[in-house]
Amino acid sequence: SRQGGDEFTIYLPTIKGHTDILKVINCIDESFSHPFQILEHEMNVKTSIGISLFPDNGDTAELLIKNADTAMYKSKERPGTSFHFFSEELDMRSFEPIKLENDLYKAIEKNEMFILYQPQINYKTHQIVGVEALLRWNHQERGIITPDHFISLAEETGLIVPLGEWVLKHACQQLKEWHDAGFVLPSLSVNLSVHQFEQRDLFERIKTILEETNLSPEFLELELTENVIVKNTELTLTTMKQLKSLGIKIAIDDFGTGYSSLGYLKNLPISKLKIDKSFVDQMVYDDAAITNTIITLGQNLNLEVIAEGVETKEQADYLLQQNCQLMQGYYFSKPVEAQEIFSRYKEGR
Repeated sequence: SRQGGDEFTIYLPTIKGHTDILKVINCIDESFSHPFQILEHEMNVKTSIGISLFPDNGDTAELLIKNADTAMYKSKERPGTSFHFFSEELDMRSFEPIKLENDLYKAIEKNEMFILYQPQINYKTHQIVGVEALLRWNHQERGIITPDHFISLAEETGLIVPLGEWVLKHACQQLKEWHDAGFVLPSLSVNLSVHQFEQRDLFERIKTILEETNLSPEFLELELTENVIVKNTELTLTTMKQLKSLGIKIAIDDFGTGYSSLGYLKNLPISKLKIDKSFVDQMVYDDAAITNTIITLGQNLNLEVIAEGVETKEQADYLLQQNCQLMQGYYFSKPVEAQEIFSRYKEGR
């Protein structure tokens, strides 16, 4: 049977022992020893096999499949075709990243990904001025996984591109639904990775999503890190100018943690700087120099400045004193589901 993705399960009810199993494995290996001809292409496929035995490795089908799955991930650690028998001595930690990578490939297909929204507040007027779309993974075994545990893996495997596009499309759909329901939220912020921004057709992809969701471009704000700016300045500048010409706003996320040139910064078509949480954490009781500098820089460049990671009233009050009115963080709200955002709007909160 096909378990999903590239995984298959073979049930062998008449096996007498290890020798019989090895004969089956040899047959499988022989089947995959030659390339497959797909149109004009030759495809070489390797197999990673995990084996569990009844009753030593489990007395139910569910447990036997789980343990065979565990042994299979051990096999995947080795290059080329390999097989592995399940044993209690298997070190689960050694192949956990491999298993997580395989699960990530199936996460969108299984509808395990979802989006939370964190409000962005004008602290002076106490109004919601926008939301940031934040990706979460509801893993079937681990529960909720935050991006810091899987985004780097998605970037390494290239999955960040389809994941990022999925977030952008679904977040735009959600904003359009709010607008249609009378909640005209001014801004939706969505993060773009370096890999996404390196796509030469990124502008067309974003334009297509806006057309498909029927969302006006001026409501969309794309967040880029400083690393995106310094990675490929010519391509970056061209793409950013195309996006701005469409009406899309661009913000620099985690500003102050990267290595962007201030001279280059003033030539970029950006509209907002986001003060990184690490600077907000330091400013009240330690050192506010960097935070104050970013606020002043934004004012001099006629850019909006928003502080993220605001967790206390002291931080919010200090930022307002420095003329930084836009903020987001747990002091105002943790990231919540779309329905909660809409409920707060209806209740005037």
